[in-house]
This record gives sequence, structure tokens and C-alpha cells, in this order.
Amino acid sequence: MGALPTGDPRCAAPLARRLAGERLGFGFFSVHAEGWWTHELSLSETLGPLAAHAEVLLPPLRARLRAVRSVDGARALCQVLTEWGPAAAPAVPELCALLETDAAVWAAEALAAIGPAAASAVDRDRLRALIDAPPEGQPFAARSLALAYGRLTGDRAPALALCLPWLGEPYGNDNPAVLLGELGPAGALYADRLRGLLATEATGWLPLRVGEALWRITGRAEEVVPALVAAIEPYTGGASPARCRRRSGCSAGSGRRPPRRARAPGVPGGGRASGGARRLAVRAGGRRAVYGGPYGADQHFGERARSARTSDRSARPSSDASLRPCVGI
Repeated sequence: MGALPTGDPRCAAPLARRLAGERLGFGFFSVHAEGWWTHELSLSETLGPLAAHAEVLLPPLRARLRAVRSVDGARALCQVLTEWGPAAAPAVPELCALLETDAAVWAAEALAAIGPAAASAVDRDRLRALIDAPPEGQPFAARSLALAYGRLTGDRAPALALCLPWLGEPYGNDNPAVLLGELGPAGALYADRLRGLLATEATGWLPLRVGEALWRITGRAEEVVPALVAAIEPYTGGASPARCRRRSGCSAGSGRRPPRRARAPGVPGGGRASGGARRLAVRAGGRRAVYGGPYGADQHFGERARSARTSDRSARPSSDASLRPCVGI
């Protein structure tokens, strides 16, 4: 995979001035739709890829976090920091303060993305209490907070209790399959349930999340590759599945386990964890065809899908037993 986008360094100073100005000029929500109308670029679309310039952008961004008065504004700023991950560590104090507001969910997700620096600073008792008493009017909050709590503390019990009854739901970044994948080999108890879902769910985000989870638990690419290829193929413009497999990052049938996430020192299961494919950049007709809501490996996933879509459609299946799957999870 090529280098991740970091943005032209010449953009950093003007963006920092804009962040420090009275009028932000960026939307709080991203718009992914066809049509003739225009819309503002969102804050996360603009700043999300610019973690390499965090040193310049963080001072005005942190000032905005301290002054923010709306939930939408706080959410948009937190989503940028979630994209930046460890590079956003200087903003931990502002994010911890947001745990006392209705933006607590997005603050917790950003803290979890930052990893060890946040794990050592966050008030774990406060975060645990939020799971039982989340902000009103946010039915998704308890599960999202439980996932963030598990990533920060290594205690997955609250997330398992809240999420497992929803195993099989097709939507949401707090899909239980995401959580089971984060358990890695410790999630072996749930492997058969995931296999059952992979056999019955053929479209949408669910087979992608379930397939990734099963692979992270078992390390067996051969049982998930066919389902993943079938789920992605409708969005590849007819690219050959064999070509898709060859262009991806691991060997089917090799038994090679997917790479483990970095762990926070002294925090079991800590560090930055995947929430499934954060963004799968598969486009159909210029519109983002699939969009998911935690990270680095997800960029790898997106690169493989993009390669599949633009690959030679005349490619014939290979007899090579080490064909690679179309997702480098």
C-alpha cells in the first residue's frame, strides 16, 4: 500500500488561521450524495487526513474545543481528533472535559483512538458511569461508550453485555462483530456464531464486519475470503475476483493470522482498535457507495477495494494456491 495522504504542508497555516477565526467555513456533517447542489466540505473531510500537521493545527483546534457550545460542533471536532489518533494526544485534557457534556460519546471515541496517552489520563470511573447513564436522546450512546471504555481500559465486559444481544444487526459502528474482532483469539467462543452470519448475510456492511471479526479471531483467511469478495464485488464495477485476491495483502489458505493492533503499555487490549472498516472508499458513479463509521488497517482495506475496482476486468482466475484475499484487514 502506498503512503497514506498527509496533505500539502502549505495548507496547514491557512487552515490554522481559519480554525482560529470567527467563521469556521466548514460543515459539521459530511455529505455523500449525487446531485447538482453544492455544499460545504465538512470539518472531518478537510482536517481528517492532516494528522501530520497536528503541531500547527492543534492549538486553534483545542481552543475551539474549549469554547464549543453546540453538540454538533463538539462532535465534528472530536471526529477530526479520532481520525488523527495518537497525534491528537495534546488534546486529551479538552476531550476529558467533554465527558461531562452531551458530546461525551465522541470525546470517548477520540480518547480511545489516541490510545495510551489517553488511557493513563482518563477518569475511568466517570467513563464507566456514563455507560449506565448516557446523555439523553442518544440511543446509540451506551454501546459506543462501552466500546470506547473497553479500548481504553481493557475491560470488555460492559461492551459484551450491551452489544452481543444485537449480534447480526446490519448497521452502526458499534456493531457487535466489531467488538468480537477486537477480542482476537480470545473471541473463539463466538466464532461459530460469526460463521453462521457469514453464511447467511451476503450484502451490505454486515458480512464485511463479520468476516473481519472471524479472521481476527481464527487467523484463517480461506473461510472468509469468498464471502468478502462476494460482498465487495457489486461495488468493484465487475473486477475479477481473482484479480481482487491477487492485489490484496495476505495469502488465502496460508493460515497467517492478521496483524495485531498495538497495545497500550500496561493496559490489556489497550491502544487503538479497529471499528471495522472506518471508511471503505468504494465508489459507484462518483458517490461513496459504502460508508462505515475506529483506523490504520482500514485504510489498507480501502486501498485493496480501490485497486479491485480499477483493476483489469479481463483478468482470468489464477491457479496459484496462494491467491491473496481482497481485504488486507
